[in-house]
Amino acid sequence: MVSEQITIWGIGILLAFFIPIVISNRIIGLNINKEMIISVARMIVQLLLVGIYLQFLFQWNYAWLNILYIGIMVIVSAMTIIKSCKLKKSRFFLLLFAGIGIPLFASVFLLTGVVLQIDNMFDARYTITLSGMLLGNCMRSIIISFNTFYNDMRENEDTYLLYLSLGASRAQAVKPTIIKAMEAALKPAIATMMTIGLVSLPGMMTGQMLGGSLPLTAIAYQIIIMAAIFILQYTGISVMLRIAVNISFTKRDMLRKDIFAKNN
Repeated sequence: MVSEQITIWGIGILLAFFIPIVISNRIIGLNINKEMIISVARMIVQLLLVGIYLQFLFQWNYAWLNILYIGIMVIVSAMTIIKSCKLKKSRFFLLLFAGIGIPLFASVFLLTGVVLQIDNMFDARYTITLSGMLLGNCMRSIIISFNTFYNDMRENEDTYLLYLSLGASRAQAVKPTIIKAMEAALKPAIATMMTIGLVSLPGMMTGQMLGGSLPLTAIAYQIIIMAAIFILQYTGISVMLRIAVNISFTKRDMLRKDIFAKNN
């Protein structure tokens, strides 16, 4: 028995519906079965391990251990961004760690200490769960913004050089690319906020109501979470793009080639 409502048998029935998906993929020639099966298996194993670990973490509830766990989450997030954007770890890791970690800790402590007014600001039940939701969304946004920024810089290098030749500064020449990168990363979040409650019911709110919380209580939590996610996304993207501009160009304002991984 996993909980009062969900059983292992019930989960198994749901997962069995992947079998016709696998068969359909083979018939139409969609080669995603191996990747899909591995991803589902990894999801189950990782969530089980995290669930077991968090159960002990919530019981111990040591402030230093909670902060350490969030730090590990930030490290994994930074490494994921570097790998996804094919950047050099030596140039970006510390900058990403600080650029993500500082706004994240500030956001979590703002939520726990000011908005929710929790007695123990380092309570694992709040700090760990809030950090996970905030960090996951911020990481995806930074990946989108970085990929858009660097791809556009390489595809439209002639336009960038033209701006420079006409007397524009580096900041002025890259401004259109930065705007494009921020739009690409933020528009999905804006669209989500615009349709939330009408088109979709978000996961946290649904989970709270399934767990017995009153709808208005679940809605209040969802509002502060969505607002905090967007604020952190905007802050993280703005900070990281500014850092990218500062370290990605030579003294002659040319895009550096040594910031990318060798296989890029």
